[in-house]
Amino acid sequence: MRKKSAPRGPYRKKAPSRAAHLPKPKKGERTPGAGRKKGTPNKFTRDIKEALIEAANRAGGSEGMAGYFLNQAEQNARSFMSLIGRAMPMAVEVSGSITLEALVLEAARKREERDAAAKKQG
Repeated sequence: MRKKSAPRGPYRKKAPSRAAHLPKPKKGERTPGAGRKKGTPNKFTRDIKEALIEAANRAGGSEGMAGYFLNQAEQNARSFMSLIGRAMPMAVEVSGSITLEALVLEAARKREERDAAAKKQG
């Protein structure tokens, strides 16, 4: 005798959903627990940002990232200002009271001191 096959089409039984115990979200809402948490950066984006910060720190030499950005501000002012405009809205909360102006001025002061010391030696 032949074994009966499972019904096909609209008469077959549907497997229970894995999220059957969760309430169905209303229109426009997300399913609870689905996807990344809000505000969590994409891993690729996070890795790229970390690599850019590391490269800027190395390129700035002893002055670090501030020295690199100061150099870019002097060499490529238009591009630097574009970068500042994009970075400002994403500024991370900073403890203390440091401003971008103070950071750039400090880097400029250090550069002037270094250049003066180099002129004395050379």
